[in-house]
Order: sequence, then structure tokens, then C-alpha cells
Amino acid sequence: MDYRDYRKKYGSRNSANTAGSRPSRPAGPAAGNGTPENGAGRAVRPAGQPVYRAPGDETPGINTKAHTRVRPAFGTATKKKAGRASDSKNSASGKVVLFAIVAMTVLLIVMSLLLILTNDTIWLPDYVASRVTVEAGRKSVKASDFLTDKSHTAEFADGTEYSLNHVGVYKVKIRIDDKKTCTTRLAVKDTVAPTASPNMITVRVNTSPAASLCVADIYDATDVTVSYRSKPDTSKTGKLPVTLVLKDEGGNTAEIESEITVVENATILTTVKIIECGTPVPDVTAFVGTDGEGEFKGDVTMINTSVPGYYTMTVAAGGEDYEVTLIVRDTKAPAAVVTPQVLYNDGDFPSPARFVSNITDASSVTVTYDVPPVKTASPPYPVKIRLTDMGGNTTVYDSYCTTATDYVPPTVTLLKETLDFTVGDAAIIWRSSVRVADNSGDEVDLVLDTSGVMMTVAGTYTVYYIATDAAGNVTKKPVRLNIHDNTVTDFMLNTAVKALTDQIITSNMSVLQQMYAVYNYLSANTVDKMKYANESPHDDWRREAYLSLTSRRSGDCFAFAAVAQAVFRYLGYDTVMVKKIENPVTGNHFWIMVNIGSESSPQWYHFDATPQRGDYRIASYCLTDAQLRAYTRWRNDGLGPNEQYYNFDESLYPKSGTRTLVNLPRIPAKYYD
Repeated sequence: MDYRDYRKKYGSRNSANTAGSRPSRPAGPAAGNGTPENGAGRAVRPAGQPVYRAPGDETPGINTKAHTRVRPAFGTATKKKAGRASDSKNSASGKVVLFAIVAMTVLLIVMSLLLILTNDTIWLPDYVASRVTVEAGRKSVKASDFLTDKSHTAEFADGTEYSLNHVGVYKVKIRIDDKKTCTTRLAVKDTVAPTASPNMITVRVNTSPAASLCVADIYDATDVTVSYRSKPDTSKTGKLPVTLVLKDEGGNTAEIESEITVVENATILTTVKIIECGTPVPDVTAFVGTDGEGEFKGDVTMINTSVPGYYTMTVAAGGEDYEVTLIVRDTKAPAAVVTPQVLYNDGDFPSPARFVSNITDASSVTVTYDVPPVKTASPPYPVKIRLTDMGGNTTVYDSYCTTATDYVPPTVTLLKETLDFTVGDAAIIWRSSVRVADNSGDEVDLVLDTSGVMMTVAGTYTVYYIATDAAGNVTKKPVRLNIHDNTVTDFMLNTAVKALTDQIITSNMSVLQQMYAVYNYLSANTVDKMKYANESPHDDWRREAYLSLTSRRSGDCFAFAAVAQAVFRYLGYDTVMVKKIENPVTGNHFWIMVNIGSESSPQWYHFDATPQRGDYRIASYCLTDAQLRAYTRWRNDGLGPNEQYYNFDESLYPKSGTRTLVNLPRIPAKYYD
């Protein structure tokens, strides 16, 4: 029966007839499966049957603990204690999470601010490219190349340094519209594999020739390393084929097959050497081997390797003289930048040389029309331009001529009202004193007409600038020419020098500070100080110094060296003017050496304030012989072997000091002795 039937039959312990106490239990057996019928007074639970009890029915003697959930009273001490611990844990965890979120947010904000402050490209105007990528070997890069909107103007700002012959990413500073300066990036890449030709060499048994000796005419925009694919075994005589691996800075590679001839000991290994036009005369090891001894007889530096041909030299080795032949060949065709031209006012075709610029070749190049151009039915008119070098190599470029009407003459602006000339000077310095422009934007032909002037007689004359544009329009403008007597006295020169030193030299300056002050003034290359102009007579340094400091304020490297020499002699230093070994391609160069020591203990250093091109500019004052040699090698690598910027006969001049006074971090260490 269920508990309701049980209560009906036996009653509740709280019923009225019991007065709050249980009824007496009838006697019955102590154990067994008793039922009401057998007089047990209480049903006996069958085995395995659960006990059901009504709420409040707590009959003694029956264990219901395992069968009834006893729920603690709400709000007991145990419940409250557990709840507080849980709440405490949840609160602590929440605080940790909140703190972590705040900390991460602050960190992200700080990192973003640092990124913005350190990344100057973020602040670029939208018309300036954040990065320009060019191929290595490109002749030049213009500041305007970084502009996406060509209505603005741009120029490189001070501090911009990059190399178009080395792979890398360079920061460049651009000044926009002559107002705002910003920093962007120039990326130089090299995607073209190097080229070369095999160079057959002869070596002695058991020698280890450098891999670079087995190739010639290496051509690449960046530095190239040469290695053997497998190291040659020179332990036996005979012909030994080798494979050379060329690798440039961009990781591009090429392989060249060459040959090594291994011979027993011999005084001279070869009597003929072939080089590419424009490369320097090889040293004597080209004929006697890297482990041989010998020397050239005579000055082989006078050989002009920019002209193809056969040149005979004499090598003294092993007590005998050997006649050897240097063969200079030109196998590379010329290259140039081609620009279309304009036929103005239905005129004739211009000179073919007008179509090309930046001609590149080791020898001289002539420019002609490949076929005579003709005017077709309608413009543009096609033309073919042929470039031919001294080796007979040719390149033909296609171009064209458009047509236009132009009757507006060019403008001529005088920067100086008077030109100065000294009797005996080779030429008048005039190009830096005038500016010309034309509405077409094309170059203007400008000459100085001095006809009728007695150049050997001192006095004042009127001469004329004559400017002619591409359309044939002419502007003629007069200018005064003062011809001076050629005598410059010590008083005149010292007066001019004193006016300069009073501006830039103070009594408390050290020797190095004085040299820097003079260098900084001259190398600034400004009209109000001294402007570089590729024209100066080289016969009288005193007169050049005087004119450059007074009326003219311009000149070439000789004039800059003359001014520096005049200033340092005025300050009490010994000086000597140095002349580069003349190069038929790049010409002369002059600078000075200054003794900053004493007469008994001299310390000579090189000083050159001539403005240098930006990509190879260094602080060229107080330099050693070794620094000049390193600079020359570095510049040769970048601009070609004909540069030889500081190539001078060291035997004719004092040896420089060996202590480095001015560091040149731009020159890689590999170029030093």
C-alpha cells in the first residue's frame, strides 16, 4: 500500500485520538514479512523494495538516509560560507581579466604611437610615393620620380645618400615645392645576371690562381663575386677546363667555361694579354703570373685603353727583357637615352645628336641617321638613329619628330652685370653668370660673342650673349667685359684672403677645425661663396685664387685648389698643389696637400674642397694617401674604371701622415689597402 493508505489505516502520529503520541504497536513477531492481516501492526518491506515516507513521517528505527535527500534549511551557516568563498573567487578573477584587458589596450596604444612617430613615411603627402623601386645600374634618379602628381616640384634635401650600384633600400629626403621636407624610400634591386667572357690563363704547377683571373669583361650593375664550381687541380701540366660561377648582389648567377694551362716553372707565362676597351692597363702579373716577379719598363699608364688597338710593352723578368703585347678590344655596343624631338615652324630635321643623351661606351661614339629621315604624310615623322663606337659596334634606335609652332625667342637673365677676364687667360668664365630658358622647355644654344674685342689689351668692352632656341628664335643681350692686367700682387691676394678668413676663422680654432672651416665654406658650392664652373685657366694659381675670391667667385677644381692654397699659406701652413694623372676620358683634377706638422716633423694631409657629386660625396679634408686610394677604387667600381679620381704619381709628392683624422664611413673596408 502507499503512504496514504497506510495513514488511513493506522493514523497520523499527530491525530487527535493519540494526543500527540504514537498508538501502541500490536505485538508481533520480531522479524518476518508481516502484514496487517497477520497482526504485525506494520507492513514489512519486501527485500529490495524502497521505503516511501511522507514529509514529517519520521518513524524511529527505520534508516532512510540512503533513500531520501535531506535538503538543508535555506540560509544555514554552511550555505552562506560556501557562497561567500565562491563570490570572492569570482570577484578576484574578474579583476585579473579586467586588468589584463586594460594593460593590453595601453600597450597597443603605445606601440601604435611609437610606430607612427618612428615611421616617417606615414606622414607623406598623398602625392609622394612611399617607395620607388629601380633596377641597379640606372644612371640617375630624380626627386621628381617620387611624385605621383607632377604639378608639384621636388628636389633632394641634404642628407640624402644612396647608391644605384648596390642592392638595398635607402632613405631619401625630398623637399617638396621648396617648402616641406619628407622622407621616403628608394629600393634598388638587381634582377639581371652578370655577363663575362672567358680568359685563358697560364699558371705554374701547384699554384692556386684566383677564380677571377679566369674571366674577363665582367659586366653587371652591382658587385660580382667569382668562384670555381670545382677547385682546379694544378698538380699536373696540361690543359685544365674550369667552370666559373659569377654571382651578383641580387643573387643572380651565371656560369662561364674557361681554361687553365698548367706549365712547369717559367720566367714569363704569356706575351699577349687581351683586355676590354676602357679597363685599366693590367699589372705585370698578367704576363709573369701571380707568383712571378717582373716589372714594366717605361710608363704604361700613358697607354690610352679607351682607344682599341695593339700596344707593345717591355717586361723585365729573370734578368731579361721580354716584349709583350696588350690588345685592347671594344666588343660592347654603345647605349644611350633617346628623346624624341620637335620640328618647329616646319623646319628641317635637327642634328641626330639631338635625339640622344647619356651615351655609354668605353670608346668615343659617333651619332648619325641610319637612313636620311623624310617627312611622311602626317607627323610624327619616324627617324632611326645609329650609334657607332671605335670598335665598329653599332646600336640603332627608333625615334620620331613631332611638329609645333614657336615664334617666341628664349629669355636671357644676367646673374652678373660684368664679366672679368685677365690678359693671358685661356678663356672667359661666363656660363655661370647667365641663365637662359625657352617656352618650349628644350635646351637653348648659348654663345658669347666677343668679336671685335682686343683680348690682349686691358680695358672695358661690351660683348653679347646670343641665345638660339630649337625653332631658330634668337635673343641677343649685352654684358660688360672687364679685361684686367695679369699682375696679381701679394698685397692684392692677401687682402682678398683676409676678407675670407675674417669670416670663417677664429683664434681659438684647432688645426683640424681651421681645415674644416675652409672646406665647409668652399664645398658649399653657392653663388655667394664660390660656385663650381667647369672652366678655368690652369696657368697661374695666384691669379685664379684672387679672381675666385673677388670678382668671379667661380671656377673648376684648379680654382678651388688655388683658393685653398692661398688661404692656408696665409694662415702659415706649407702647401703643395697635386695634379691627377691626366685621363683622356675624365680629364684633370687638382687639389692640395697641407703640412699640419712642422718643418722638421712634417704631417702632410690631402685637402680637396671641389664639390663632389652627391652619390660619391665625402668629407675630403685631412685625408691620407690610403683614403684617397680607397675612394678612387670605390668610385671606379661605381662609375667605371676611367674615373681614376685621385690617381696621382705619389712619388712626386710628400707621403701623407698615416693617422686617420677624418673617418669616411661611406667607403667599404674592402677598398682599402
